[in-house]
Amino acid sequence: MNFLITGAGSDIGLALARIIREEYPEDKLIGIDITNDSPAELVFDSFSVVPKAYDKEYITVVKDLILTEHIDIFVPVSEAEIRVLSDSEILEDEFFEKKIIILDKSIVDICLD
Repeated sequence: MNFLITGAGSDIGLALARIIREEYPEDKLIGIDITNDSPAELVFDSFSVVPKAYDKEYITVVKDLILTEHIDIFVPVSEAEIRVLSDSEILEDEFFEKKIIILDKSIVDICLD
């Protein structure tokens, strides 16, 4: 299985990668973040720098990565990405529907208030 984790350089992104690596050592971990100034490149099999979540290209870049890396599970970690994804219509897109692990918009609204 191929996992895409955002906020790969954050504490949460790195911890999630370590947990997945421990439980599924044969699976591929792809990490993305807005900078490459973290140890993420040492933890993930592949790492890419992407635009900020509020950038108009963000969703296109993520979707392209999901296609090219044959991602099975997409886990947005940063609050900005969770907000942008939950506010967009992208979650209604069949392409993302079965791949993304994210809370329902009503819960995101409460938690990120």
